[in-house]
Amino acid sequence: MTLDISPVLSGRASSLSFEYEIDPTGDDFALPPHGVTSLDPIAVSATVKSAGITIKLEAEAKVSYHAVCDRCTEEFDGQFTFSYERYVKSEEGRADTSGDDEEDSWEDEDVLFDGEGKISFDREIVEEAMLSFPNALLCREDCAGICEYCGQNLNIADCGCREREKNALDPRWEALASLYADDEEKFPQ
Repeated sequence: MTLDISPVLSGRASSLSFEYEIDPTGDDFALPPHGVTSLDPIAVSATVKSAGITIKLEAEAKVSYHAVCDRCTEEFDGQFTFSYERYVKSEEGRADTSGDDEEDSWEDEDVLFDGEGKISFDREIVEEAMLSFPNALLCREDCAGICEYCGQNLNIADCGCREREKNALDPRWEALASLYADDEEKFPQ
């Protein structure tokens, strides 16, 4: 979406607020992590305000998604929010600065507007959203996962395999266990 920020640029308004949605499924947008699908469009709430001699863009976006839990392999719906901040700079001020490293690094973080006072940062918001996904997609913070022995989802019920495994004797130690059992018969406590 293209936002008209000309009232802030001209000084007629000190700030403007916008609320809109971005459909992240377009061909020219970044893709979500493997196995993740978007449930709803990304909800964006943005404010453009005058910050002295510059103009600052502050946005907050909410992402809703459907995924498979990395621990218990159950499907779940999740959501997260993230913040996005940039300074707005005119397209006219973007002169050739090939020798000025400081200016080049500044431009990498800018949101540019055209000569008519309009900005569009949908692609940047979608890219930031895709990079903001958690490293481990969990159905809940304390997900217990699945039993490594029988495959039971431990969020639903405890299968007892871990307790049985803890009490089971390792076959490599059976010979020593039999020696220990003989000692108990000889020396009762």
